[in-house]
Amino acid sequence: LMTLIFAAALGAGYFAFFYTKNKRNKQEELVLAMLDDCISGDYAFVKDDSMLSMVENQHFADTLVKLAESLRLKTERLDAEQDSTKELVTDISHQLKTPISAMRVCFDMYLEAESEEEKEEFLSRSMVQMDKLESLAAALINISRLEKKMIMLHRENVSLTDILIGAV
Repeated sequence: LMTLIFAAALGAGYFAFFYTKNKRNKQEELVLAMLDDCISGDYAFVKDDSMLSMVENQHFADTLVKLAESLRLKTERLDAEQDSTKELVTDISHQLKTPISAMRVCFDMYLEAESEEEKEEFLSRSMVQMDKLESLAAALINISRLEKKMIMLHRENVSLTDILIGAV
């Protein structure tokens, strides 16, 4: 009789152990699937209450949701920043083409000019375009420094009148 009770207890313990182990493996697979979804950029599980309810530990499920939302927001910001950078590079390349083309025309005209007055005029126009190029290059360098956090911007209240007088 004791042997039978011992065998039954051993069988029940064996069943409980493997049931618990199987349940834990399913939980781990579910969590790993959610993490894989996060890595791949699929955050749909956040809105799937049936999937989240399968996670036994509610605190753990809430933490997974917070992680997914944080990653989603950071990914969106990164995508927006990349789009902005692409736009900026496109704009700068178009802005650089104009003064370069104008300088080429001025230099061609300079080479074909017959008088010293014409040559001086084309050199003067070339210098104006060179100044524009220099200004664009300086702006590009400042943007690069801002990106690398070498320049920090600080807001401050200033008089618009003083700025306009200084500009004029």
